Amino acid sequence: MSAKTEIALDDLVSYTDAVAAAISAGDWQHASEIEAERRGLLERYIAAERKAHGGLEHLRDELAILIEQSNRALGQVHHQRRQVLLEASVLQRGREATEAYADNRAAGESE
Repeated sequence: MSAKTEIALDDLVSYTDAVAAAISAGDWQHASEIEAERRGLLERYIAAERKAHGGLEHLRDELAILIEQSNRALGQVHHQRRQVLLEASVLQRGREATEAYADNRAAGESE
């Protein structure tokens, strides 16, 4: 951490891990809250590092790790989204089948 930077890269990694953990737990509200905090910290960190060092080249490897972790978390989000969509589709088909059964049963009773 630079003397002029109050945020450590390790803090950003911890926030990224916390977002991923909340996503894995299905706690979307908490993940969203942590991600908002993480993004603000990241923006402040990058601005401070640019100012202190005239750029970010000195952080290339560390930022690559952070990007990799962020991409993993994003992959989890996409996986969870697909899972939710699949479950919603199964529920919809179940509702439609139940309605069709009820309609057929009612039609059979009225004959």
